[in-house]
Amino acid sequence: MRITILNGSPKGDMSVTLQYAKYLQKVFPQHTYTVFNVAQRIKSIEKDGEEFEKIIGSVRESDGVLWAFPLYFMLVHGNYKRFIELVFERGAASAFAGKYAASISTSIKFYDNTANDYIHAISEDLDMQFTGFYSAAMNDLHKPSMQRTIRTFAERFFYAIETKEQIAKKYDKQPDHTYSYTAVKGARSLDAGSKKIVIVADEVAEGSNLAGMIETFRSQFRQDIPLVDLSKVDIKGGCLGCIHCGYDNTCVWKGKDGYIDMYNGLKSADIIIFAGAIHDRYLSSKWKTFFDRSFFNTHQPSLDGKQWGFLISGPFRHNATLQTILQAWTEFQQSGFAGVVTDEQSDPAQTGTMIESFAKQALWAADHRYINTETFLRVGGIKIFRDEVFANMRVVFRADHLYYKKHGIYDFPQKKTGMRVLNFLLMLLLKIPPVRKRVFTRELVPGMVSGFKNILESARP
Repeated sequence: MRITILNGSPKGDMSVTLQYAKYLQKVFPQHTYTVFNVAQRIKSIEKDGEEFEKIIGSVRESDGVLWAFPLYFMLVHGNYKRFIELVFERGAASAFAGKYAASISTSIKFYDNTANDYIHAISEDLDMQFTGFYSAAMNDLHKPSMQRTIRTFAERFFYAIETKEQIAKKYDKQPDHTYSYTAVKGARSLDAGSKKIVIVADEVAEGSNLAGMIETFRSQFRQDIPLVDLSKVDIKGGCLGCIHCGYDNTCVWKGKDGYIDMYNGLKSADIIIFAGAIHDRYLSSKWKTFFDRSFFNTHQPSLDGKQWGFLISGPFRHNATLQTILQAWTEFQQSGFAGVVTDEQSDPAQTGTMIESFAKQALWAADHRYINTETFLRVGGIKIFRDEVFANMRVVFRADHLYYKKHGIYDFPQKKTGMRVLNFLLMLLLKIPPVRKRVFTRELVPGMVSGFKNILESARP
């Protein structure tokens, strides 16, 4: 069989993920493999039509395609995202149609599910047969048990190709987005006072739906609302994955382009509105690069305490993965989620009304300093970082280690000696049948609510 491997790491041959693909090449030598470092060479691929066509030609002649990528901010790297955009923009999707696809990703399991779902959906949008994903921790390949797992994963992939298996689709095609929206001028009735509001957008072309939505939002306020146009920010490249920032949050790009100053400028805002159009199953690769480059803050909140809102053009309601990513990112940053407004309404007037309400809600939440309660999206994620930084990564990610110590993120339950002793004693008591019966039939449920009595009695309007 002929297999094309599309490497999504900016580090090319030095990619950890690629080592997993190379392992498969070693243990299944009967197949022919062609590897392309598409994320590392994206600028050349974008400029050189022949290089792009060489990759597409390999896909067209292959029996299967293996997507291999490390996670960057809950998804693939911005350069990999750009390659996927090029496939659709240049009409090359037909080369993928009917081929079998699988994916290998490496991460510390922080939203590997959203990245895997994205690639799965993209594969189906390309009319491929997606056989599954292998989501590895960085060093899984050192474990014999995980070597067996990845071999079985690959055997499943090859078996599906050999037997021409027909695989049920998981995702519906995204609907054509045909609604148009033009700006509806607001009454400038909202007074932001001392609150600083900023809009960050990747597409402000005159006449676009997104430009109209941005203008409608800005016209709600008496003050002029500044707009950061990412297309005009000097961003010379994406995150390199070099981990240079791990020691003290100093990025290797510092002083070489305008990204860091732009991002740090957002820290003085009270309300940040992120505006973008959907490209395939996410926002644009320009937005993805924005998120990737923010990693100079490593695994720490950097825009915390603010209100975030999103203006999105495109079929957002049909994209559950993107919905999860935006909410999770907001929660992880410990910011308020002011909401999302899209242009999916058939009535433009309704969109304008929703933007007006959206502006009021964002201002109200900022005035009241309201931050939504955490869900599993943050609680689960921060525990992953807590454990990984403390156990495995604090030498390299020294900045995270110091931040986690200072802010009490190292809240390991096994360090609570008093609770451990109490639990031990109670477990001994519960081994006595009469005590266990009394606790579970008479005391447990009332005990769960007893602590609320004083709170409710003291509560006043």
